[in-house]
Amino acid sequence: MNDNSVVRLERDGDIAVIVIDSPSPAVLSTAARSGLNSALTDLADLADIRGILLRSAGSLEAQGSWTSAEDHALLNRIEQLQQPVLALIDGNAFGAGLEFSLACHYRAATPTARFGLPQITLGSIPGAGGTQRLPRLIGIEQTLQLVLSAQPVDAATALRLGFIDSILEGEPIPAGLAYLRSLIETGKGARRTCDMTVPADSVSDEILRNAALQANQMYPTGITPFTAIKAISASARLGFERGLQYEAELLQACHRRRDAEPPAKAT
Repeated sequence: MNDNSVVRLERDGDIAVIVIDSPSPAVLSTAARSGLNSALTDLADLADIRGILLRSAGSLEAQGSWTSAEDHALLNRIEQLQQPVLALIDGNAFGAGLEFSLACHYRAATPTARFGLPQITLGSIPGAGGTQRLPRLIGIEQTLQLVLSAQPVDAATALRLGFIDSILEGEPIPAGLAYLRSLIETGKGARRTCDMTVPADSVSDEILRNAALQANQMYPTGITPFTAIKAISASARLGFERGLQYEAELLQACHRRRDAEPPAKAT
């Protein structure tokens, strides 16, 4: 069973449990990425696994941005698993940490968990697939609101918006295992965000105009918020893989600008 200093692969009956255990709050470190790939390789050797619980021993926050080809390959590897994958979020899921959870098939959180995509305040946009996966879960209008505000939301709001599936009561790990087993027993299999389509009623010229007005009011000197609008709105017209490529192109443009101008700050 995989057991390194950062990522452990454990087993609870017919459930495989992947634990990210980093001493730093930024758990999605380089070591964690390597450990996750090793755990996924070892997972193939486990017999009779019906589901996978992926959890962090702390907040799900990223060290740096998950934007390389290797990072996207890891997220795709998780998303393409045949067994249902549940991300258990107990703490904060910010930035690429939230984007990481969107590659899992289901998400469950404790009542005090918080979520957010603050990248535009750092002169960037979500670059680990967030501009393409999140609209497939909650629509373009709600994604625009979350990204442009750059403010965290609580678990109740995340559940209402639809990018988490359950709020867990009691001890997180037993509750997460019980929820995953309930999904399996009711026939819920792998539900890949990349295979979903963006709700047609979540995007219109009016919605995009309102988002541009909001961006102009909140970030009167910033270009990055408008880049985020481009990336998010593209999810409605581009296939998933092409959308990821477009996100990467826009992200690179953001980083070039960031070297020449200060990040946008909300007013």
